[in-house]
Amino acid sequence: MNSLRLGDVEKNSFDHCHLLSDVPLDWNGREDLFINLLKLRNLDLALAILGPFNTDRSLIGEVEIGDVDWWLDWIIDADHPWFTYLLSVFFAGHLGGAKRSEFLHKFNHESGKHRQSLQQLLPRMFRDLSTEDLTPNAISYLLADLSRTERLGWEGHMLGAIATDRFVEEKLLPLATSSASPAISQVIEQAGKRHGRRYITNVSD
Repeated sequence: MNSLRLGDVEKNSFDHCHLLSDVPLDWNGREDLFINLLKLRNLDLALAILGPFNTDRSLIGEVEIGDVDWWLDWIIDADHPWFTYLLSVFFAGHLGGAKRSEFLHKFNHESGKHRQSLQQLLPRMFRDLSTEDLTPNAISYLLADLSRTERLGWEGHMLGAIATDRFVEEKLLPLATSSASPAISQVIEQAGKRHGRRYITNVSD
């Protein structure tokens, strides 16, 4: 359990699977090693060591991850929904509030290539996040993204995860016309499940 060292691992140089039996399940006190292993940017290794945090958040303390853009670039390059999910769960449980706020600030105030990745991360990183926490520019981005979406995947849409009741009434319901894409109704249904309401009765399957 204690035999794994960063020097044992060289980026893209070997099959990591045979080392997984040496990876400590309890990373408390080894936070820097854990982050350095992730920073090797090997997707297979990252999936293996992030996986346990999906069910147990006691395995490590608060971590320092450095530059936010580095992680967002990796999410883009990896293009792997399960990796993005696991990373967001890990960040939610083990980043300090100030570092998590950096992600939200970037989404609110910076346009560009990282917004799509942030859209996937933020609803899980902030349990109490709502549309009231977003800037008008960020709201406009999400509404435009929703208008371009035909159908939602298994994760739904960020607006469905954070929309307040008032936002649904004032911003989403007016979009639910007969010619609207099914994604509009799906987001309204997603928000309705959170609020315990059925906003429309002809929600598309």
